[in-house]
Amino acid sequence: MVVVGIAVLLGVPDAASAHPLGNFTVNRYSGLVVAAHGVRVDHVLDIAEIPTAQRSPAIDTDHDGALSAAELSAWSSGACGTAAAHLRLTVAGRAVALSVTTATARTLQGQAGLPTLRLECALRAPVAVGARTRVT
Repeated sequence: MVVVGIAVLLGVPDAASAHPLGNFTVNRYSGLVVAAHGVRVDHVLDIAEIPTAQRSPAIDTDHDGALSAAELSAWSSGACGTAAAHLRLTVAGRAVALSVTTATARTLQGQAGLPTLRLECALRAPVAVGARTRVT
């Protein structure tokens, strides 16, 4: 009974790593971190198996069928730049431009051994923010 219990517990992380919303999804997250010296936006795309397969030919610039670290780095820089240009941030009622601080992408194993993509962008707006400043 103890062995079965341990086997079940060891199997849980594999089940939890699957996409809970399915292998066709692109999940987005943008979190604001507001500080006196500026605003940071943590922007994340979690791209499931099917949309990863659709994007991969454009990322795989050497057409070898694999997404290398250099290809993922180049793609993440462009994708985070696009995100920075399209996200709208206002501070005290005026639009503020975001710039890319860091951009990373990596592949993770998804269902049936297919890859998924995870894009993480740290975006920044170096603006002074007071205690009563409205940030949206």
